[in-house]
Amino acid sequence: MEKNKVYDIIINLLIGIKNGGVLREENDAKQTVLQDCRYLLNQIIRQLKLPRDHYFVSQKARELWNKISTDSIFNYTYRDKVVKNVDGEVFVDKYRGGEGAPHKSEQLRRGNSFIYRDVFTDEHAVTVKNIIDELLLLTEYNYDSIEKILDKLYVCKMLKSEDRAIANKKNRSTDYREVIVFDYKDAGISVEGFDYKAVLEALIREKKTLIEELEKEKKASAPTIATSLKDSISRNASGDGIGETFKFINSKPSRSGNREAYRAFNAVGEEVGFVFATYDKPVTSIGYAELQFYSRYKGKICHRFTTNGSKLSFDVLRDILKAKGEYTCYID
Repeated sequence: MEKNKVYDIIINLLIGIKNGGVLREENDAKQTVLQDCRYLLNQIIRQLKLPRDHYFVSQKARELWNKISTDSIFNYTYRDKVVKNVDGEVFVDKYRGGEGAPHKSEQLRRGNSFIYRDVFTDEHAVTVKNIIDELLLLTEYNYDSIEKILDKLYVCKMLKSEDRAIANKKNRSTDYREVIVFDYKDAGISVEGFDYKAVLEALIREKKTLIEELEKEKKASAPTIATSLKDSISRNASGDGIGETFKFINSKPSRSGNREAYRAFNAVGEEVGFVFATYDKPVTSIGYAELQFYSRYKGKICHRFTTNGSKLSFDVLRDILKAKGEYTCYID
């Protein structure tokens, strides 16, 4: 296979992240070291040029851009200089760095210029953090597996003011369609040319199919539950497991901080904690569901659980809860 220099850089940084964030070249006398590999990978992914159909623009950003330039907004990003070449005057709100409010409103006339990111931003629908977390879940690195995950990257060009209105910045779906339909819409952001009705109908069909498949899988695994229960009781004796049925509901708990989480109830209906996505070491657990209890429960405060022997993807759990409102499963 032909070498891909960009993917090779990404693969090496992933190796560095799994090596404590440091990439070492052991074969040279100087022992060259590259530090903070996750930060570097974050910046590299942000600089990737995506296929044209992976870019969107909000209606408000388009309306303002048309009053500023006849050039394509898709030709600009980050620190690019934008020159107003359209007649007439227009006011723009300018932001500095990560500030939540504009530091000034400026009137632009033909010939005036500004830096793109002072007024607009390239918002990653699927967050770069989510992309890196998925890359770290790979057990082996090859170009196909890297490309499949990077293909989830979609960018929406929008006003800085629109970006600041998005409430859910961290724990979002890895399906860009869900982000546009739910997170962007909740923030009042309308995306140009996006067929909301068709996409929502497609998402509903896909979730229905997913739920049906999960129900079939649940029925198929029913004979093994007694064995799983026996094993779990054995593990509980040594403090290793829970061995109980829990219900998760589509409601945010009051004590989960900024994490995306859902309320968790035990078999007798007591609210005992919440379920969230594991986000720290080991990397093989990142992205899977984890229980955190409000107080010690069967000897545990946190439990990175399995259900009938398998880890539960938090993305899958989220999809089920959004579609059905609740999900009940046996926790080993």
